[in-house]
Amino acid sequence: LEDVESIAVSPDGSLYAADNTLQAVFVLRDATGDGDFLDEGELVPFFQSGGDLILEDIESMVFEGGALYACDKATGKIARLADVNGDGDAGDPGETAMFLDKGTSPAVGSITDGISAPGGTFLVLDNSKDTVFVLGDSNGDGDVLDAGEVFRWLADDGSTLATPSGLVLV
Repeated sequence: LEDVESIAVSPDGSLYAADNTLQAVFVLRDATGDGDFLDEGELVPFFQSGGDLILEDIESMVFEGGALYACDKATGKIARLADVNGDGDAGDPGETAMFLDKGTSPAVGSITDGISAPGGTFLVLDNSKDTVFVLGDSNGDGDVLDAGEVFRWLADDGSTLATPSGLVLV
């Protein structure tokens, strides 16, 4: 790992780390039970940017419904990454999909944090607009690219939320 910007813990206790220099997500598992991830085979690639799905600056990741959602600050995209076939990575056809991109309306620009919220929705923070967006896959197609699936939940002119960088639900 060279440039870790985000980490997430999966429901099974594995640690996922996004490396922005390598434009990749790695999974870390303590296979030996010695309390670290330093042994051979404990750090393996899970996702590598390429083709139609380039993630340049993964600032936040969250697990929901068996998938890892990677939020990219530079591109305004969220990728849904899932190891559907159980081989340990999300590199096979059908295991990666675009969940959100800049073409949605209203447009999300610079995602600095994302969290899952009640009701199968996500909250994402766009600190370039001082705005929190709610994302919900209302038609069940696996993305929020359709009309009415993204809306502003909290918008600020910068006076209250001056360049916010994190979200939490209590």
